[in-house]
Amino acid sequence: MFTIDAVVLYVKDLDKTEQFYSALFSTTGSRFSPTFLSFELSQHLSVHFKLASAVLPESEVTGGGGELVLATAGESELNNLFNEWIKWGVSVVQEPSYLPFGYTFVVADPDNHRIRVWCKSMHKSL
Repeated sequence: MFTIDAVVLYVKDLDKTEQFYSALFSTTGSRFSPTFLSFELSQHLSVHFKLASAVLPESEVTGGGGELVLATAGESELNNLFNEWIKWGVSVVQEPSYLPFGYTFVVADPDNHRIRVWCKSMHKSL
């Protein structure tokens, strides 16, 4: 058996990424090298960022092909996060919406990696 303990996203500008995610996660990341940044989100999950130009073997994959998904306790917290993040000028991909799985919104980071925030909701989507 194994556990997933990290996600690695490739980025063009590690400094810009560090600034963006430090604000988003309200914490400071750790630089393990000039090309590698890490944020420990929980005891069992970290999000790492690798400078795309330093990835070996090389990758042509860019942002937007998947989502980093963050859960909130409820709709009020989700709405507060959305309002706070749009004040920072994040790129909004999807406004807060009710979908079959819950209440959600999606933003994009500077490399176009999607970040979905969601919570369970008793509201029925159309």
